[in-house]
Amino acid sequence: MIAHYLIKTAGNDKYNKPIDHFQEITPFQIMSMKRIKVSLIAAYALCMTKIFYGLLIPTIDTFENDLREYQKTRGRMIRNKILFYHRVRNILWPVEPIHVEWHPSSRDQRFPSIERRVEIYMGYWYNLPNRSSKPFEYMLDDTGDIILHSHIAAQYNSPERLAIRKELILHSPIFFHEEMCKYATSTILNYCEDATLRLLRVQQRLPNEELKAPVVTVFGDATLAYPFPTFSKFRLSTLAEETMVLADKGPMSIISNFNSDRHFGKLGIIRKCDTPWYLKKNEAVWRGAMTGGLTKEIDEASYYTDAEDEINCIRNHRCHFVLENSGSTLMDVGLTNDALRLSSPEAHVYGMQVVKDKYTIKEMLEFKIIISLEGNDVSSGLKWQLLCKSVVLMPPPSFTSWAMEELLQPWVHYVPIEADGSDAVKKTRWVIENEDEALKISERATLFMEDMIYHPEAATDESLVLEEIMRRYENLWHNIDAKL
Repeated sequence: MIAHYLIKTAGNDKYNKPIDHFQEITPFQIMSMKRIKVSLIAAYALCMTKIFYGLLIPTIDTFENDLREYQKTRGRMIRNKILFYHRVRNILWPVEPIHVEWHPSSRDQRFPSIERRVEIYMGYWYNLPNRSSKPFEYMLDDTGDIILHSHIAAQYNSPERLAIRKELILHSPIFFHEEMCKYATSTILNYCEDATLRLLRVQQRLPNEELKAPVVTVFGDATLAYPFPTFSKFRLSTLAEETMVLADKGPMSIISNFNSDRHFGKLGIIRKCDTPWYLKKNEAVWRGAMTGGLTKEIDEASYYTDAEDEINCIRNHRCHFVLENSGSTLMDVGLTNDALRLSSPEAHVYGMQVVKDKYTIKEMLEFKIIISLEGNDVSSGLKWQLLCKSVVLMPPPSFTSWAMEELLQPWVHYVPIEADGSDAVKKTRWVIENEDEALKISERATLFMEDMIYHPEAATDESLVLEEIMRRYENLWHNIDAKL
C-alpha cells in the first residue's frame, strides 16, 4: 500500500514534502525521497509483473492455445499478449524451454569432448607426422630479433630459417606476438588482448622451467600457412589430415579465439531480445557487407575500379546472391555496404539497389529464417544466429574457427543451401511448410552454442582446452643458444 500511495502521488507537488510527512516509512529516513520512490516502484512493478504473469497466461495449455489462435488470425492483441508473456518469462526465467525429447539428453552426446576440441583446433599440429623430436628451434639474436628454424620446411619448398625482425614487424603477416602488440593499432588491439589472455597467460602457467617458446601469431583475415606452428583465428574447414596443408606453403595454423568480441560479443543480446518462434515472420533475412571471394565461374577475375558495377557485383558471391534473390517475396536480402567495390553505395545494378538499410540484431530476430554467408573468412554473425530461436540457412562452411563450424551438420544444426545460394528460396519455403522439423533444427543449433558458452562446465572445459593446446605447442619447440 505504501508503494501504491507513492506511485499515485509521485507527480503531485502537494505531496512533495519533507520526509517526516510519511511517518510509516521511518526505517528508511536515511534515504532520499527520490531513492525511496524508485526502490518501492521497482518492487511494486516486480510484484505486479509476477501477478500478471500468472493471471494473463496461467498454464502452458493456455499459452499454446493463444499461439494457435495467433497463427490462425494473426491478431495484434493476441500477438502482444504472447510477446508480453515471453518478455516477462525471459526476465524471470531466461532460458527458453526446448523440446527435450527431440535431442540427445546429455552434453557428451551433443558436443565434442575436451580432447576432440584440442584435436580440431590444432589440426595438423595435433599429432605431427613422423615426429621423433622437437622439430622446431628458436633463438634470440643480439638485437632481439627471433630466429626460427624448421626441420620440416624442405618438404614444402620453404626456407628452413625465418627471422622475425622488429623493424619489419608492422609489415609482416607473421610475427612474435609480444613485439607486435607494442605497436598495436585499434584494429589489431582486439587480437592482442585475446592473444595475451588466451595464449601468453596460459603459457606462463605451464610447469616449464625452460624458456617459453615464442608465440607466433597470424592476425587478420588472410589464409596463410608456414612450415612453423602459428596461431590464427581460422583455417580452412576440413577434418582430413591430408588436406590440412596448403600446397607448397605448409600446414595451416592452430586455431585460437582471436577478435572474440566481434565473433562472440553479441550473444548476450539474444536472450534479451529474441522473439518466440511462432511470432517470427515467415520470411528469410540476410544483411552483410560486400566482402569475400569471387564466384566460382570467374575465379581468376579481380576487381577493377574502372569495371562496371554489374561486373563487380556478379564477381562477388554476396552481391550476386542479393542480385539473384531480391525479387523473392519470401526473402529480405541486401548489402549493408559495398566495401568500395561499386561506384557508390547508392549504385543500382541492373536497375536494382543492392545496398539496403541495415537491420539491428533485434530486427533480424523477428525473422524465422536467418541466412548466413561467409565473407573474407568465417561469418562473424553465425554464433548469435545459431544461438537464437530462428533457423539458419547456409552453405556448408568452408572455414572453421573457435566455434568449430566444421562440426555443424546439415539438417541437424542448419538447413543447407548451395554455395551460390541458388536454392535459398526453395529451402525457405521448406522451412515454412515444415515448421516442426525446422524448429527442431533451430533448437539443436541453440543447444550447440549453449553447450559451448553457457553450460556449467563450459568455462572449465575451455580452460583445459587452452592449457592442453599450449602444452602441445611448447613440445614442438626447442630453444638453442644464439651463439651456436
